[in-house]
Amino acid sequence: MTMDLKAHIHGPGTIGEIAAYLENLPPAQRWAAIDGLNKKDQRTLFLKAEASDPLTLDDFLPPECPVGKATRHAGKNSLPLFRLFEKPMARTGDGTIFGYNHQSMQGLIGPGYFVLREAQGEEIARGAVVVDYHQTPEPQRSELPDGWPPVKPNWSGLQYFVYHNTRDYMRRVAPGITIGSAWKTMFGSEKSLNSYFLLMRQGS
Repeated sequence: MTMDLKAHIHGPGTIGEIAAYLENLPPAQRWAAIDGLNKKDQRTLFLKAEASDPLTLDDFLPPECPVGKATRHAGKNSLPLFRLFEKPMARTGDGTIFGYNHQSMQGLIGPGYFVLREAQGEEIARGAVVVDYHQTPEPQRSELPDGWPPVKPNWSGLQYFVYHNTRDYMRRVAPGITIGSAWKTMFGSEKSLNSYFLLMRQGS
């Protein structure tokens, strides 16, 4: 299955054909195909996904999901470490969508909380939805899903070196599947980190 997906990514097929291929796979096989993609595969897929329909916030957290209830997104990134992770997301009473990074080194580098928002201005060319680590969510205690770690700003502790001044720009791959490209603000300008990751919404 993985080689079939790689052939779709590196061949002449469109993002629409890739989406149809993934949508026709059972969830376990869909994840196995995603899990087999390396950095080159993810970079090529992100470029192809520029032609996909723009994402909305509802693609990550359906509007019917109540406050304090989380939606899980399994993730696979192109980094040498922390390749498998999750991005659970939830909504506050004022409609703000926020989440954090659940992975094996979370106890050391922190939860990496973020606000999910629509892209603005020049950002839209990178992706219609932004995972914004510049912003620290401020949920009420009752709005934080059970089992979530306390919210910490990303300039605090070792997470400064991972999440601080970072934004991920998201594009659509298939229903319930998105791909992101990481950018970091350095010396007053935002630059691509040439790092990518895929998310698959659980229950999709």
